[in-house]
Amino acid sequence: MRKKIKILAVIDEPYINTYETLYYEAKKEHIFDFIFVVIKPQDQRMNSSYGDLCKMMKNLNLPYIDGYDEKTGKELDLKTLNPDIVFLQTPYDLVKRSELYSSEYLSSFTKIIHISYGSTIIDYDKPPFSDFKLIESNKFFNRCWFCAIENKMIANQLNKYHKNKFKSFGYIKLDKFLHYNKDSNFKIKSRPNFKHIIAWKPRWFASQGDSNFLTYIDFFKDFAIKNPDVLLLFVLHPLLKDRLITQDIYTKEYVDELFDFFEKQKNIQVICDGDFLDDIYNSDIFIADYCSTITEAAIFDIPIIYTPTVVKLSKFGKKFLQCAYIANDVQEMKFHITNLLNGKDSLNNNRKKFRYIASPKARYGSYAKDLLKYINKYFCHRYNIFRIFHLLDKKTA
Repeated sequence: MRKKIKILAVIDEPYINTYETLYYEAKKEHIFDFIFVVIKPQDQRMNSSYGDLCKMMKNLNLPYIDGYDEKTGKELDLKTLNPDIVFLQTPYDLVKRSELYSSEYLSSFTKIIHISYGSTIIDYDKPPFSDFKLIESNKFFNRCWFCAIENKMIANQLNKYHKNKFKSFGYIKLDKFLHYNKDSNFKIKSRPNFKHIIAWKPRWFASQGDSNFLTYIDFFKDFAIKNPDVLLLFVLHPLLKDRLITQDIYTKEYVDELFDFFEKQKNIQVICDGDFLDDIYNSDIFIADYCSTITEAAIFDIPIIYTPTVVKLSKFGKKFLQCAYIANDVQEMKFHITNLLNGKDSLNNNRKKFRYIASPKARYGSYAKDLLKYINKYFCHRYNIFRIFHLLDKKTA
């Protein structure tokens, strides 16, 4: 009898939305043994503790194995669990994981899969990212079995650096909203009681000129005060506060004062957790610099306002621009917000067309099913080859 395919999903960051529907579908199939393993957070900048991750899993009612002993500091060696596949949340070893969870070690005894956390709209061949060589210099991609990417355009873009390592399986992160939104097992937050909801997600100053936080922060503070019937969602990247201080943009005292102001406003919510997509899903307008979430909002058919930075956009990014309102300054921001709040949305049809480019239709009803069928087909083929050689050995013995 064929053994089950053992899948370990390693959790070291405060989100699991790339795994939700996979776990749900794997549980229904007798051929998979899908296990969550919570380990100590590897990137301390994310301000998340091991206890926080365990609490998140318990709140979501998801069973997990302890991968870290807080008393002894000992980490679990995944090799002892004899997995067929290990899912990792991030494709980075250097600042993200200890040696025990590095792609070099894990790939010595199992297959590694990474599910993209969101579509990229940037061109890695142009400055500033061409200087960093983020993709081509990353050995993780050579060691993994493959990375599950949202669409063929992005897969083709990234396969230039690591041939056949990027495969399109659709937008797995959005599976819950696109394919399970009527399933009672997947609850989406209720919409807050405001006339309008605007979400703003500025970048976190990864490099010079790639964030519009400073351009619009005063505008949004003033807007919130003057429009009490509009809820402003400030979608905060976990690294933004740290960067404001370490790059000497603001003092720690001013950062504390700024966010204290946000917390005191009844129509401002600061969102900084791994499950903010429910909040985006309920928004009327989404505003951001380059990020995967702005693509996700467009797929949700939410009007989007894009605030350009120094980065150049990829071929896919230029497709995205066709459905985005573009604000280069505060005056253009005011213009677009006013029009959209008054129901003037000329790019509605463009968003609908973009949705099918950004997240193609699932072959088997959901992206989770597509990925699991691919995995099963591979292991089934490998099992059959093993049986053939085993029978041949018995005949010639």
